[in-house]
Amino acid sequence: MDRQLLLRSMAIAHFIKTDKKLHEIIPGLYLGSCGAAYNQTGIEAAGITHILCIATNIMSGIQNHNKELDLKYLEVAIDDKPTTRITEQFDECFAFMEEGLREGGVLVHCFQGKSRSSTVIIAFLMKRQGWSFERALEFVRDKRSVVAPNIGFSLQLRKFENHLKGGAVPSPTSSEAVKESSEAAKESSSVDTAEQQPKADQAAATLTNTAESAPAGHQAGNAATETETSKIS
Repeated sequence: MDRQLLLRSMAIAHFIKTDKKLHEIIPGLYLGSCGAAYNQTGIEAAGITHILCIATNIMSGIQNHNKELDLKYLEVAIDDKPTTRITEQFDECFAFMEEGLREGGVLVHCFQGKSRSSTVIIAFLMKRQGWSFERALEFVRDKRSVVAPNIGFSLQLRKFENHLKGGAVPSPTSSEAVKESSEAAKESSSVDTAEQQPKADQAAATLTNTAESAPAGHQAGNAATETETSKIS
């Protein structure tokens, strides 16, 4: 098995075992890692009807795992990089989230439940509640402590706040946006290299079935996984 594929599969199994909680942000809206998306018991208990996956190459494995559940999915296949223009995805995400809140509940996740998914939820609350970026960030982080939008996403959220107050959002090709993205890329080490393996979810499905049945072996695997998880977002 390719090393990156193996590391990715180990990381998914790790999150399924150690970070599968669905964190309720507001009634009906939940945030979590990819592990939460594999948590059928939690999904059913929370009344989830919609799952928003903000990551690449993991949704098919999640859908296959949850095939017995009646769920609607939306995949927003973007990388956790400062140069990713995540604001361009907001309208589609918000519409799906509002539908989920009307019909039952919605889980928003990425890989670690730390940057991409939290950015979308923060922006959603900023627009829906009329909150500032700082207030929304603090509110979401209080519900899930690991929340940390990357530097590029934080800059975009500040721009989004200005837009909500009546200002303009710079286009992706404007010189200001390009400059900020370049500066963000230099400041951040959040580089997603592991989401380039389209067959990863197949291996993850196999590991999912064994993640809870071999605790001794998994302890050894966790040590390697925790060392490498920072490479996979």
